[in-house]
Amino acid sequence: MKVDKEYLSQLVLFEISGKIEDEERAHLYNIIAEDQEAYDLYVEIHDMYPDSRRHEIREKLNAGNIWSIMEKRRRTRIVRRSLVSITTVLIITVLSYNFFYKEDTTKQLAGLDQKEHIKLQLSSGQTFDLSANQGQAHIGNMSLNNKNKQLDYSYNSANTQLATLTVPVGKDYTIHLQDGTEIQLNAATKVEFPLAFNGNTREISINGEAYLKVAKDEKRPFIVHLPTSVVQVLGTEFNVNTYNKAIEKVSLVGGSVKIEAGNESKTLKPGYEVSFTADQGMLTDKFDEEDVLAWRQGLYLFNSSTIEEVAKSIHRFYGVEVKLDLKAKNNDLFTGSMNRNKPIQNFLDGLKFMKSFDYYFDKDSTLHIK
Repeated sequence: MKVDKEYLSQLVLFEISGKIEDEERAHLYNIIAEDQEAYDLYVEIHDMYPDSRRHEIREKLNAGNIWSIMEKRRRTRIVRRSLVSITTVLIITVLSYNFFYKEDTTKQLAGLDQKEHIKLQLSSGQTFDLSANQGQAHIGNMSLNNKNKQLDYSYNSANTQLATLTVPVGKDYTIHLQDGTEIQLNAATKVEFPLAFNGNTREISINGEAYLKVAKDEKRPFIVHLPTSVVQVLGTEFNVNTYNKAIEKVSLVGGSVKIEAGNESKTLKPGYEVSFTADQGMLTDKFDEEDVLAWRQGLYLFNSSTIEEVAKSIHRFYGVEVKLDLKAKNNDLFTGSMNRNKPIQNFLDGLKFMKSFDYYFDKDSTLHIK
């Protein structure tokens, strides 16, 4: 067996720090059981850091190297599983990093109250709370089946009407339109759509982030209106992101789409994305599907993000108000991941691993980072 020393060292350091998951530990022990060189390296690293010296890991580890190891191995199956399973999320700054700082915390934050609900509003004025009402229901001529964060519906009327599905911060939701198109909506996202497509086109509007699997219909193109651009498709899978008001992104997974914005238009091939800004127009480049679509698995990946960007992502992903009680340094950049399927405490403890950051919740349940 050829041993990847960098990756093996990462697993051993995870073990020493006490931040290793069961699956990672089992994988580590399988490696050292089958390979003498791996076992020797395992013993060598443990000898370097006996209990009395393990605090030195903080000073000796280089944050950039740790992330580069994860990035290099990320595309292999074991690292993808490990990334999802790591319960203590990695937050890395290019200046200082206390990845192995360990502090017990007694405050359990997994049950934070989510005040905002997922709602479906019809143009007639009727509103249905999808968070509070599970199972089957009826609204006028519309029959709904709402379960497992998914909505299927049928609509029986010659006079269609518009509906707006709103997914608030901290949540995600999937809707199946009547033509068979599936739309997975990320947090803080709205989609407006007709309950039935009766014309020569199928047109909807999206603001936020969503992944679409468009049902093929050669006679009726599917058109997605974004705040400043339009996406035209027949049958395909793609991601749209308009979180940043200054830039819109369309990332194509399969099929073909045409994007129109301003005076420009481009046709995308699978594996490419278009970024549109008012200043630069349309820019086309390849994209990493695993990174762009990580949100569909409940993951958010940071890559050289500012503390302000991290705070916005916490609010959007977990649905809590965030206040920065600090003056961020211009060169403080963060790389790592956030897992919405795990309690927010896990992510916040990642911030505490750095000397200059801590957190607390005030009486109004606002998260303060200091």
